[in-house]
Amino acid sequence: MKLVFLLGLAVSVWAQSPPDVGQIMSRVGINQARSLESRQQWIYTQKQHLVLRRGNRKVAREERREYLIAPKTRGFDKKLTHFEGKYADHGKFVAYGEPRYKYKGTDIDADLIDGMSKMTTHGDSRDGIGRHFFPLTYHEQLKYTFRLVRTEIYRGRQVY
Repeated sequence: MKLVFLLGLAVSVWAQSPPDVGQIMSRVGINQARSLESRQQWIYTQKQHLVLRRGNRKVAREERREYLIAPKTRGFDKKLTHFEGKYADHGKFVAYGEPRYKYKGTDIDADLIDGMSKMTTHGDSRDGIGRHFFPLTYHEQLKYTFRLVRTEIYRGRQVY
């Protein structure tokens, strides 16, 4: 009877032991690839809210952009469908209606905020979303060594 109990206990402990960290990260890589493939099958709207602040935390420039993204076999088509912008001028906000709008000769804020926009939507991605937002793809994982620190239950699921 004791042997059956110990065998049952060993099986339950073995069944509850966490998977190998390599298996966990492999599943993460597979999910990343699956999400990329699914995003390539849809035309979607991408919205950006960009804000530049001065050292005193006051808003210097703010833009809202909306793009229509249509993935292709290689790359994607991106069309700006909506744009609103405003810049601070002596405590008041002045609206403008086009990206890279410069209101004075040495206005680098226009270039900075446009660069922020382009940084988040890389032209070299396959779906219009910058690759650096998904660092755990299979190929990126090859650059790292992972180790399992601990497991716990979060919202009724085991997390690693």
